[in-house]
Amino acid sequence: MASTSSFRASSSSSSTPSIPPTSTYDVFLSFRGEDTRYNFTDHLYSAMGRRGIHTFRDDKLRRGEAIAPELLKAIEESRSSVIVFSENYAHSRWCLDELVKIMECKKDLGHAVIPIFYHVDPSHVRKQEGSFGVAFAGYEENWKDKVGRWRTALTEAGNLSGWHLRDGYEFDYIKEITNNIFCRLNCKRLDVGANLVGIDSRVKEVSLRLHMGSSDVRIVGIYGLGGIGKTTIAKVIYNKLSCEFEYMSFLENIRGISNTKGLTHLQNQLLGDILGKERGQNINIVDRGASMIEAILSSKRVFMVLDDVDNRNQLKALLRHRGWLGKESRVIITTRNKHLLIEQEVDDLYEVEGLNSEEACELFSWHAFKQNFPKSNFIKLSCHIVDYCQGLPLALEVLGSLLFNMTIREWESELHKLAKEPVAEIHNVLKSSYDGLGRTEKNILLDVACFFKGEERDFVLRIFGDCVISGIRHLKDKCLITLPNDCIGMHDLIQQMCWEIVRENFPEEPDKWSRLWDPHDIERALTTPEGIKRVETIDLDLSKLKRVRFNSNVFSKMTSLRLLKVHSNVDTDLGIYDGIKVEEEEVDLHCEEMIDSIMKTASKMQLDLDFKIPSYELRYLCWDGYPLDFLPSNFDGENLVELHLKCSNIKQLWQGNKDLKSLKVIDLSHSKKLVQMREFSSMPNLEILILQGCVSLIDIHPSVGDLKKLTTLNLGWCVKLKGLPSSISNLEALKCLNLNKCSSFDKFSEIQGILGNMRSLKILSLRYTAIRELPSSIDLESVEILDLSYCYEFEKFPEKQGNMKRLKELNLQGTAIKDLPDSIGDLESLEILDLADCSKFEKFPEKGGNMKRLEELILQGTAIKDLPDSIGDLESLENLYLSYCSKFKKFPEIKRSMKHLRGLYLAGTAIEELPSSIDNLSGLEYLGISECKSLRNLPANISRLKFLKKLQLGGCLNFWEGLISNQLCNLGKLNISQCKMVGQILELPSSLEEIDAHNCGSKEDLSSLLWHCHLNWLKSATEELKCWKLSVVIPKSSGIPEWIRYQNLGSEVTTKLPMNWYEDPDFPGFVVSCVFQPISTYDTSDLECELNLYGNGFEFKDKCRYSCCWCEDHGYFKELFDQVWVWWYPKIAIPKEHHHKLTHINASFKNSTFCRSRVNVIKCGINLIFAGNQHNHKPMLEHPQNSGDNRSALQDTNGNVHGANQDDEYYHIPLLDLLRNLSLGDNGSVVLEDTNGNRKRRRDDSLPDVVEEPHYKRLGAPNTDLLL
Repeated sequence: MASTSSFRASSSSSSTPSIPPTSTYDVFLSFRGEDTRYNFTDHLYSAMGRRGIHTFRDDKLRRGEAIAPELLKAIEESRSSVIVFSENYAHSRWCLDELVKIMECKKDLGHAVIPIFYHVDPSHVRKQEGSFGVAFAGYEENWKDKVGRWRTALTEAGNLSGWHLRDGYEFDYIKEITNNIFCRLNCKRLDVGANLVGIDSRVKEVSLRLHMGSSDVRIVGIYGLGGIGKTTIAKVIYNKLSCEFEYMSFLENIRGISNTKGLTHLQNQLLGDILGKERGQNINIVDRGASMIEAILSSKRVFMVLDDVDNRNQLKALLRHRGWLGKESRVIITTRNKHLLIEQEVDDLYEVEGLNSEEACELFSWHAFKQNFPKSNFIKLSCHIVDYCQGLPLALEVLGSLLFNMTIREWESELHKLAKEPVAEIHNVLKSSYDGLGRTEKNILLDVACFFKGEERDFVLRIFGDCVISGIRHLKDKCLITLPNDCIGMHDLIQQMCWEIVRENFPEEPDKWSRLWDPHDIERALTTPEGIKRVETIDLDLSKLKRVRFNSNVFSKMTSLRLLKVHSNVDTDLGIYDGIKVEEEEVDLHCEEMIDSIMKTASKMQLDLDFKIPSYELRYLCWDGYPLDFLPSNFDGENLVELHLKCSNIKQLWQGNKDLKSLKVIDLSHSKKLVQMREFSSMPNLEILILQGCVSLIDIHPSVGDLKKLTTLNLGWCVKLKGLPSSISNLEALKCLNLNKCSSFDKFSEIQGILGNMRSLKILSLRYTAIRELPSSIDLESVEILDLSYCYEFEKFPEKQGNMKRLKELNLQGTAIKDLPDSIGDLESLEILDLADCSKFEKFPEKGGNMKRLEELILQGTAIKDLPDSIGDLESLENLYLSYCSKFKKFPEIKRSMKHLRGLYLAGTAIEELPSSIDNLSGLEYLGISECKSLRNLPANISRLKFLKKLQLGGCLNFWEGLISNQLCNLGKLNISQCKMVGQILELPSSLEEIDAHNCGSKEDLSSLLWHCHLNWLKSATEELKCWKLSVVIPKSSGIPEWIRYQNLGSEVTTKLPMNWYEDPDFPGFVVSCVFQPISTYDTSDLECELNLYGNGFEFKDKCRYSCCWCEDHGYFKELFDQVWVWWYPKIAIPKEHHHKLTHINASFKNSTFCRSRVNVIKCGINLIFAGNQHNHKPMLEHPQNSGDNRSALQDTNGNVHGANQDDEYYHIPLLDLLRNLSLGDNGSVVLEDTNGNRKRRRDDSLPDVVEEPHYKRLGAPNTDLLL
């Protein structure tokens, strides 16, 4: 019987192949005449003719060496080919040439290929075995030039789905084959346009969810924002898979058609697609149509796409449930509403996300420039457009087409217009989602767009209550908002659509809008004499205005105001200093600068003493730097939920009694004039009270104990606060108590008596207080985090910790503690113990090993000399920090129970040796022993650390040879800075990706290391993808190595690629390099290199990052050194599809956007590597002062000088020779210099300049100081 056709996923290009536009034939029939001409093939040909399938069959008995041109033309003009593989098929060179042409047309033209294995084993065709192997045995000698292509074509064809005819009635096979071919040829291919970007990965994801190999019914839902590409993805999949089915239908734009033509129109279209000419009725009643669809679909194997569904009635009419479908059917439903898919009980969901920045730039460029990257003088403007579109394909296509062929000035004009008014075509598509919302959902969406975007979901729920929970869920399901990390997000174009809805009735009259968000619009509205009576929300960023002028009574008319936020865009969170060592004065200075900045900004908006604001509807009030002593006298606050007056002049919130039953949050942080808080009894639902930095606050009113729902009390930096009222013990819901820097607290007894009843307390923070000890009677039963860091007078941890069974984190960093009691081992839940910088701490307790859950033990900077053997019992320990424990000399024997240890930090210790049992750390990933100057050697079994990823050996002066083993198969980063090498480099691990070798011995050592890396790279570049990078720090006084000397200064360089570079087997790739200087000595500098290959309207990009960390690995340098970064890049990392079109290469170096520190790039360059006789040369570095002609000479170990062999056509010379001799001509071409200074252009100088002037900066880029 015929074998079952099976779907095989194959890679597809960015645009779906289409049927040749001038198809003369439906099918080209390829067969071996003497096997099947008068039987099977003849019957098949006749059967296809009877079904109206126009088939080409070669009836001539041809002989000869070459296939006839008319046959080649017939293949090209056919929509598909049917290949009848028979016993003697491979014995015909003619048939094999036909097959090669057929497979070429399949690849280039989307030509469908259907194999029939007629009494032959498909594996014999794929592997050229059996009779096919016999045939090829006779070809190997005389047809070497064709054998490879024949074999490839047979293998590819043999892997295609088709029919395997073994026994049975041929009539049945022919009928099935003919019906299948008929269905394939008559499947409707949908236009998806050209230059589809990023489609492949998305199509693959959906295709995998369809489970094409399964016999079950599968329904997959695709959902996402309007214009995100759902329909395009569905069309590509339909074109790719629908021909595998006998019946298929694509119902496009169901939402629009159902609204204009009705559901019966869609039902008729579906039945017409399935039944074709057999359809005999016109449906005019929806229920009748649904009944007919159920009856017809249930017996058929169908492929259906229901596009842009937006309500359940559409699904009820077209596909009520999966029971309507026949076996093996597949359905795709696209929608903007995820909940519809959940209701339909689809088998799988796929959310379409926006294009990434590179994909977005490419798609935009195809429409704006008709090439895949921007023109040089439009790059900056293009970036603005791409950022504006945020990966939305619809917007990228519309704006790209709009801007095509416009001048720069016209582009700038359109950008200015976009900031104020969306493009109608984009706006209308997005607004259709808004129109389908209910009133409540519309209001929530507008509030998010104008006020809450980026805020936490819990914050919004707190303001509005549970009534908005379902609304937020519906908006998320309809892809109008997102909830990343439980924060409310929104696409910028959705936000702009909402803004336009707010403005649409009065576009030039902001005083009539319901919501205000733009500072300039707010300023205009505040100056209107009529006032802003309709406004419901105001979000005013004062930092964007010079001064705000307004009528004094304008606020009094805002009777509908619900949300008011007046802020200065200054971060007031001092939590950034938590967990890092910073001078106390620096924190104080930062705090003062922050307060001054906020107060200065707030002064732009002066309020009269009689300032009033209607507050009955007000639910949220935030006013940074509020200038008055009290809130307005008419302030009601009955519905107020949150009150934020940071850095205000408030002395007392209000006068008289207020009913504040809705109030949940008060934040008066850094209000320096606040002296007291009045009674709290009027706010029974208060949950969060933040008085941090209220330096004039003397006490807390005893009624604070009435706050039964209070969970957070932050009194940090209240330096005059002398104590807490005893009523605080009634705060049964309190979870976090922050007393950081309450310097008047010097005895824990002042609060110990009130802690006992706080059964919910999880976090107790006492950083920078004057506390000396914890009483043994203290009750911290519920506390999970106890922070006593930088309590400089704290000397002793209690022998009896009371009931601390739940304590997970104990922070004693920077205290005066000398030791810990053995009973510390009783803290059975402890996960983190931090004793960093406790300079008096000398001994870790013997019973500390009882802490079975301890994961982090931080002892760095202590006076500890050794560790007890029981340290090996810490079976959960993941990181052990002993760095810069200058007295630490001996590490105990390591037990197998420490197998979970991931990081061992020993830098700067006095350790003399590591135990031979180090191989028991089977999970170790990081080993840091930099600056261990007493360390004599490493145990040989360090090579057994199979999972070691980073090894820090910087400054270990006493050993090098034999140190690194290629058995460290996962080692990715190696630091050997300041190591004195002996010129004997053993084999490095092939996994190594980064080496730091600054101040690493002599130039001979550096040459040897570089050479070894280069040889390793050459070996791996042809086998697997490897991108080696190497950093070297060289003192300024020594000069820069000449082999890295380039004629261009700056951070960017461009040159041409050699002719046919992608075909040259001796050209494995590139090496790019730069000389740079870190500006800061106390931070991390991340340097990025972006590699760009481009030409003929195509572009390929890749990047690499190098992190220069001035911490444990480098120490704190008094002098900053120049560094050289070398990055090898293999050719095989570049996709092959555009190889022949890429003609130029550009490298640009810049600071990473994620780092605050600066890097000054001095020089950079690109070198093209050719393999040559690498093993014959091992050159050395040479400094400029040793080279009389200001060029360095490269020498091998015998002192011979090596230069370019000018007689060698291909210049296959060693890497370092190439580096020395490479310079760049004025036009960017590659120029080689021999040792006599003679210049000779490379063979690629003749390469025609087929691209426009590259948009990258040429040599000598002036901008070398890159700021973050």
